[in-house]
Amino acid sequence: MPADLSDLMLLPIDRTGGEPLLRQVYDALRRAILSGALTPGAKLPPTRALAERLGVARNTVVAAYEQLLAEGFIEGRVGAGSFVSRDLPDGLDFPPPEPSHRAPS
Repeated sequence: MPADLSDLMLLPIDRTGGEPLLRQVYDALRRAILSGALTPGAKLPPTRALAERLGVARNTVVAAYEQLLAEGFIEGRVGAGSFVSRDLPDGLDFPPPEPSHRAPS
């Protein structure tokens, strides 16, 4: 059963570790998509709302969404928001690449 999207608003953020916040947000979203916790077609929270809930800069969430969009994991619909892609990319057994954007945390 898919996770309640309110669960997505509680992504664990480790501010003491060495991993950049962007990478943590990206990895958590990617894992949720690949595990089926976020099902194809599921609407993602607005970037402002997710950033506020996680206590990170909005640019961090925007960059994570942009990377997932570039890789085909999510799709944007003008005026409607961001959604999990209905057609996930091939080669999902490979480790995730480094996000190409670096946002301030």
